[in-house]
Amino acid sequence: IMLHTAYWRWVQAAEKDKAAAWNDLERIVSNRKADEELFASVTRNACGELRGCTEQMAFDKHDLKDNECHQALAKIVHEQCPKREAHNTGGWNGFNMKFSQTLVNLCESKQTLKKESQELAQIVREACKAAQGVETTIVI
Repeated sequence: IMLHTAYWRWVQAAEKDKAAAWNDLERIVSNRKADEELFASVTRNACGELRGCTEQMAFDKHDLKDNECHQALAKIVHEQCPKREAHNTGGWNGFNMKFSQTLVNLCESKQTLKKESQELAQIVREACKAAQGVETTIVI
């Protein structure tokens, strides 16, 4: 919704407001790309050299059974990944919530990945830390 709203604000903006509206739109697109890269980084690092694994982690729909693992990873995203907008309470936002399924897939694939929950948690922590260095502008 934020993307569509920002787009229509830009389309409908008076000439004097076009630049600010465009900057808003660009910020939202940039933040989404940063979130996509963050979770792609998590899957790449969790999968290593396993063929087809990153695609499976991104697109499969495993049922959640390992609640403890998923809760730990989701908490790391909330507490340690960058807030993209001032109104976000943590690293999760309306766009990147879809990646919660990726975390489920990782937790339910620990045997295939040959990773324990703690190792997955460290991978998520490292991705969040790296993403903190990616410049995002929060407008208040």
